[in-house]
Amino acid sequence: MPLPRFRLPVRLGGLSLGALLAACGGSGGGSSTPEAPPAPAPSTVAVTLTAPAAQEVFEVDAPLSIRAQVTINGAPASDGTPVRFAATSGTLAAAATTAQGGVATATLTQATPGRQQLTVSATAADGQSATTTRTVYLRPTPWPLEVLV
Repeated sequence: MPLPRFRLPVRLGGLSLGALLAACGGSGGGSSTPEAPPAPAPSTVAVTLTAPAAQEVFEVDAPLSIRAQVTINGAPASDGTPVRFAATSGTLAAAATTAQGGVATATLTQATPGRQQLTVSATAADGQSATTTRTVYLRPTPWPLEVLV
């Protein structure tokens, strides 16, 4: 028979051992199904129009270069990242293109005078995408001035 002063530590030790076994799942059999690794975080895609400047006025007969900077998770998009350009009217050369060094370009021609909404979107490999827009204005080409004397 143990001495009375040892009963409490022996009981506490037994309780601690029981709690430890319960917390770790019992007798080392482990889980029968392995846990799947966590899914990767979705990409953060950003598109910034770097040209033309917002609210600028351009002549309708001159080609308008559009330039977009694309980043994925804060770094320039890898080569081949799909980028799409759209405009209210006109023809876009390279409307569907890919980023090279994080930059994509297109050229707007044959647009009608007035307000033009330019839209650029990019899509990362995991399907995440971003879109940005910019408004510019196109005016007819002015007639040459004639001086009458």
